Amino acid sequence: MWARFRSHFKGFPAQEKVAQLMVVHGLRVRDGNVLAGEIKISDTALARAAGVDRIDAGEKAVVVSLHDNKFAKPEKLIAWLQKNAPLVRLRPDHRVIVQRVWNDERQRLSGVTSIVSLLAKLAA
Repeated sequence: MWARFRSHFKGFPAQEKVAQLMVVHGLRVRDGNVLAGEIKISDTALARAAGVDRIDAGEKAVVVSLHDNKFAKPEKLIAWLQKNAPLVRLRPDHRVIVQRVWNDERQRLSGVTSIVSLLAKLAA
């Protein structure tokens, strides 16, 4: 299977190794961090991939501001919003609201990371 992807990394052996590691180990969330194996994926890279500009996480909801008020695959975002309504909705100012109560800061951070990971997956 990997031979099929190898052509995309010609001349970039370091990136090929990183991509291979991510495929082998997959992605998971632990303690509010996204990991590929034991390697932490940076929050900035994850937010960029998800098209997220800013996140405000309060006690009862998360407000996600999209970069330039756009989403790479709006049809996927709309399907996710419809599937999870009324707890997830899009405001008129194009901010995504996810209503959820977390018991502590650690759960909130883990929840926000999961939301951004999901948005990155939808945008890919």
